[in-house]
Amino acid sequence: MSGIFARKPVSEPGVTVPAEYQQELRQLAKSAGKQSEAKQEEIAQQLANGLKVEKDALLRMEVLQAMGAMKCPTALSMLRLGMKDPDADVRQACCAAWRQQGGQEAVDLLAAA
Repeated sequence: MSGIFARKPVSEPGVTVPAEYQQELRQLAKSAGKQSEAKQEEIAQQLANGLKVEKDALLRMEVLQAMGAMKCPTALSMLRLGMKDPDADVRQACCAAWRQQGGQEAVDLLAAA
């Protein structure tokens, strides 16, 4: 991933700082809803690529929270997958993201959770 989504090295190439990435995701969540749908889709696709391989549950939670602010197909797809995450805290964060999304699909998914 590049740009805002790239993890920054600490002292050695390849070493990342999850806390900085987490902060970037929180900032993204605050601003995502103000972006055009096309920009939201672009951001969501980049986040989705990282989410699919992320092992850190806390970072998966942050990514899903950021996607909760986006109204685009990729964000919705990732939120659907997030409801099946093996970590209960991630699923709970995903429920909060669905609450942010609103709509009938959110109601149906939350009722089934």
